[in-house]
Amino acid sequence: MSPIEIGFLIFLGLLCLLLLTGIPIAFGLAFMSAVGIFIVLGGSSALSVLATVAYSAVSGFALTCIPLYIFMGSLITVTGLGSKLYGGMYKWLSWVPGGLAVASTVACGVFAAVSGSSVATASVMSSLALPEMKQRNYEDSLATASIAAGGTLGILIPPSIPMIVYGIATKTSIGELFLAGVIPGIMLMSLFVCYEIIASLRGAAPVEEIKSLWKEKLIALLDIAPFLLLIIFILGSIYAGIATPTEAAAVGVVVTMILGLAYRKLNIQKIWVALEVSTRTTAMLLMIIMGAMLFGYLLAAIDFPQSLVTLANEMEISRWWILIAINIIFIILGCFMETISIIVICAPIVVPIIIQLGWDPVWFGVIMTINMEMALITPPVGLNLFVVKDVAKDVELKTIIKGVVPFIIIMAIAIVLVTLLPELALWLPDRMK
Repeated sequence: MSPIEIGFLIFLGLLCLLLLTGIPIAFGLAFMSAVGIFIVLGGSSALSVLATVAYSAVSGFALTCIPLYIFMGSLITVTGLGSKLYGGMYKWLSWVPGGLAVASTVACGVFAAVSGSSVATASVMSSLALPEMKQRNYEDSLATASIAAGGTLGILIPPSIPMIVYGIATKTSIGELFLAGVIPGIMLMSLFVCYEIIASLRGAAPVEEIKSLWKEKLIALLDIAPFLLLIIFILGSIYAGIATPTEAAAVGVVVTMILGLAYRKLNIQKIWVALEVSTRTTAMLLMIIMGAMLFGYLLAAIDFPQSLVTLANEMEISRWWILIAINIIFIILGCFMETISIIVICAPIVVPIIIQLGWDPVWFGVIMTINMEMALITPPVGLNLFVVKDVAKDVELKTIIKGVVPFIIIMAIAIVLVTLLPELALWLPDRMK
């Protein structure tokens, strides 16, 4: 490796140290990237590219979908439509062993498909499902872990904010990424449900659940239908080629507001709260994306990804070992960093390597997203663990961590399945072309 590339590795180490001081990821990444550009590209004159890169990073039309999806998820949260979804799901799944846990996971999957946020999904479902499961004598580990893990589906089942960030950072089609996450997301949700049923049969939850009458189930469809309608509008319009992800997000916002008004759950005050939350979250994400684009520009300037591929070829390392090493790195980073930070730092480095090794960036986007799901429930910085803990105040954190271990193993299995069977991720995107 050249002196510049060795210097870049030192740069990465300094960046990690800077982030450990607690500085926001966006500012740390932008500052270190500016320093790197100054050194590598020839002094102060090179800094003229900063404004151009930063502006182009946040002025693209594709970015418009971020505030729209965030606003849609905020509207769903403030209107309380999630409670209707959970109640309807339980009516239909009450006959299943561990029906409350299963209903929580399925509701998380559906809620995730219209909110795009794992933390929001875990927060809403914790407040709804945990009291019910505690009352029915579910083991604390299963009750809390089913929601913490179920909430992670929010970044795999589209729309997904991390997938949007990945797509922008790597110039990968966001529409294809959304479609690629559908089958793996349903598969992972099904694996979670299978485990919960087995755990319930082994005594972690009551086997005999309250049976719902068919009349109650049919009425419950009225609570589930709005979410199915949203999914059809969003994914259906993208899949049919009628709308871009941004246009689908706009339609989703309108439909969500109509549903909120129809259920008499939406007013001006709640709209204002949703707008305030969405504005803050969007500003944070756009700053992160700006830092990521500057970082990507620096990487391209020194041709760092190509150097890593050349080094691997010279050492005759199999591309499969490289993929395994990348996944291990993601798992380790996930223990200490949140998902967006990992994506904006690692994706510009790793994805060019993946492409040069002959793999599809859309397929790898799904693998990376599942890794990010694991990051949400791996201690010590698993955000969903603390979201659930905040609701389940009487449950020790170690109990929640013990409960999520089987779900982490299931996610690892899902990564293996998607790796060995790429069509799980690529079948739907290929049909769209």
